Amino acid sequence: MHYKVFFFMLYLMKDAQLKKKLDNPDQEFSDAAYHTVMFLVDHFRTIKEELKIDYESFIILQVVNSHWLYNKNKTEKITWGQTWEKIGLNDAKSTLKKKKLSILAIAEILQLPQETSRRKIQNLIKKKILKKDKDSGIIYGENFVNFHKSYSAKFAHQVANYILTLSDIDKEFFKNLLKLKI
Repeated sequence: MHYKVFFFMLYLMKDAQLKKKLDNPDQEFSDAAYHTVMFLVDHFRTIKEELKIDYESFIILQVVNSHWLYNKNKTEKITWGQTWEKIGLNDAKSTLKKKKLSILAIAEILQLPQETSRRKIQNLIKKKILKKDKDSGIIYGENFVNFHKSYSAKFAHQVANYILTLSDIDKEFFKNLLKLKI
């Protein structure tokens, strides 16, 4: 058989298999699930290796991040570089003056015991990753940028790789999943 004909037949077979899979992307659950689980495992391991903190402390940092970003986005949109510059310049202190983030609020958002939240936040304050300001609440500490910036770049790469590993079939599975009434 001529190699061009062989590759054309191979292409047609693959195309037919792809169309069959796209007709029922739920059959491809295991691929989408595998990529998602491996993303989560990789993310967890990166936090332990890069940041050397427990996952709850990491999520507390994400609550502080989301609080600052949400309030910052109300007044201006900023780039990746500007984000780190503004954090380094203690922008959170002025941005959050009227939107104070407390230990109690963090505990309620994460549904953690208040004492656990207080203890973990206190540990982050001790490392100067966070600080407690009487006017602005829990904000970034002087070591936050050095502590978090390298991790954030790696996380952005992990998310990009995760998204790019998803095939069209995986994406169809997730679209169908959103249609389910849970």
